Amino acid sequence: MNKQKGLAPLLLIILIAVVIAVGGYLIYQKQNKPIVTPQPVASSVATSSAETANWKTYTNYQLGISFSYPADWQVNEQLTKQLYYDGEIQLFSKSKSDTKIAIFYVNNAQQLSLQELDKKLATYTDASGSISPMFSSSDNKVVTFAGVSGYLQDKYFCEPAYCRRYVLPLKNKVVDIIIFSNQLQTQDQILSTFRFD
Repeated sequence: MNKQKGLAPLLLIILIAVVIAVGGYLIYQKQNKPIVTPQPVASSVATSSAETANWKTYTNYQLGISFSYPADWQVNEQLTKQLYYDGEIQLFSKSKSDTKIAIFYVNNAQQLSLQELDKKLATYTDASGSISPMFSSSDNKVVTFAGVSGYLQDKYFCEPAYCRRYVLPLKNKVVDIIIFSNQLQTQDQILSTFRFD
């Protein structure tokens, strides 16, 4: 029995020494670990010059926007005031009528916040009872689009389905880009060519 009593303190000392050794090793490993700097991930929608060589370019100097699009797509401008918007540019596939990108804009000379702009636009109504575009939303995710800080709504309701929406508050206007999904890869390639002045 005395042998067991003498063995207990020895085992305790060995256990403490093992814990200290393992702890010291882990701390040493953590301190000597190389610092890894996160690298930007390449976009899966990289557009090569070969892919876009035959694309057309649309430029609107008044709006300060330009983008490229495939030859089998078409641009339609309606630059007159509508109920909520001061103009609209539609970009759509000639072969698939449900595939389009709509670019709306609202002049915002007073540089109102999105919430203030929503209140101002909510005062307009039309015969069908249409509601204003509601730029501010709890679903807004902050993003950078074509070098402009703005908001993305991944699941914006576009009757009869959901679509993707970018709301870009620029200096004197708000640009509202709505992507009606069908050819997402082509649409993402087009979006990657957008430029704002």
